[in-house]
Amino acid sequence: MTTKGFYILKFAVVLATLAATGGPVVADVKTPAPPSDTVLLFQKQGSALVRSLDVNLYGPGSHKHALEITGRGILFKPTDPADHLATPFLDLPFAFGQRRDLLIELALPGKDVKVDNLLIKIQREGFYDLATLTPDPAEAEPGAWSEAVPLPRLASKVRLLIVSANEQPAYIPSRIVIRCETPPFPQGLAWGGGLVALSGCVLVWVSRQHSAKVHRMV
Repeated sequence: MTTKGFYILKFAVVLATLAATGGPVVADVKTPAPPSDTVLLFQKQGSALVRSLDVNLYGPGSHKHALEITGRGILFKPTDPADHLATPFLDLPFAFGQRRDLLIELALPGKDVKVDNLLIKIQREGFYDLATLTPDPAEAEPGAWSEAVPLPRLASKVRLLIVSANEQPAYIPSRIVIRCETPPFPQGLAWGGGLVALSGCVLVWVSRQHSAKVHRMV
């Protein structure tokens, strides 16, 4: 291999190393994260919400009126401590292992309706609980109560579980909106991928130059 080819190969190795480590390290450099967009995962209200929920009832007797729409809202009347309502599991957008939040927005009954028994749980795939929310109409903005829940970096699915404490009837939200942050594509990953591609091109060029030289010698 020629001296020129050797230095080109060495340069390619340096580029590949930088790509693998995310680029050169600069100490104490902090840049603000770019704003994240969101993707809508779930949005239902009223009768459409009632139809979309999985109703899981384990107590004896008739379950005909366990979940119904009344003049004051959607009333859930559990029959057993294990009774619960749930959204389907929702696929999260791929995020390259980056941190993101699940954004929950609930339309609660009026402030004159007690929701002390209402518990909202966030579960990931495998039925692991991530958080338990206790919505309070007194803390809600006009028309909605919202909360941001941090997601594990490798979570791929989530769902909302609605339960009532102490088996007491509870008014559930009349509208549920679930969004997920979609962080921008990591700049370091894009930069590193470009360097890897460039390194590959350089290695191919060096290999061809070497093959041509061997062919001429033969």
